[in-house]
Amino acid sequence: MSISFLHVVASSKSTLDYLENFKKSVSHVQLGSDDQFWVNLILDYINGLYSEISQQEKTILKNQNERCIKEFIRRKLETNENFGQSHFLIVELEPQNSHPNLLGFYDIKIRSSLWNNYFAFECKCLTATSKSISEYVYNAKKEKNKQAYPDGGVYRFLINKYAKDKSFGGMIGFIQSGNTCSITKSIIDRLVDIKLPCGDIYYGELIDNVHQNSELTHYFKSVHTRYDIYEKKTCLPIDIHHFLYDFTC
Repeated sequence: MSISFLHVVASSKSTLDYLENFKKSVSHVQLGSDDQFWVNLILDYINGLYSEISQQEKTILKNQNERCIKEFIRRKLETNENFGQSHFLIVELEPQNSHPNLLGFYDIKIRSSLWNNYFAFECKCLTATSKSISEYVYNAKKEKNKQAYPDGGVYRFLINKYAKDKSFGGMIGFIQSGNTCSITKSIIDRLVDIKLPCGDIYYGELIDNVHQNSELTHYFKSVHTRYDIYEKKTCLPIDIHHFLYDFTC
């Protein structure tokens, strides 16, 4: 599309040239297709955000609902100058997913104007109850309109509903009561046991042991097989990055 610059005055020509040259420099280093760079950068922001939450803020967030906590995260990220101004990152709350047949809405989506992809996160408030753990991972007994409606945060990634055909996705759990170590163990135990049937195949199993980091006790990664239950196709495995924000300490 050709644009006639009627409002941009001649004195701004140098600014237009700068933007054009900036675009060329970004294209040269192929940032747009470097998923691993952007994934690592976003993981660092989500990890760093937790360390910046004050004790007073944790006390407040411990009694807030999921939507309020997501809004808190959005504000925290957007007030970080590097996030938007230096790294051109944008955070969206509850945008629609990209699957044409499995409708849903991401809790948090982080993208960049310099990146051809995006990072989707599902969020869940957590307690030590079995129901809470199931909602985080997979709840086979859930119902919708009085009919069986299996669901769960991790499950939405495993059926290709979220992060469709992508190799990465994220979970952020907000621990509001209970023991963090016990909750983490319960989640990991549930992930180890997961094996979902669809006709003659099974999916959702862990491909490798859960990856934990002794220096980041609130983070771990699980890698799963994946199956699109609508399109009836096996998908590439997915890395799910888990962050557990403990608001009880």
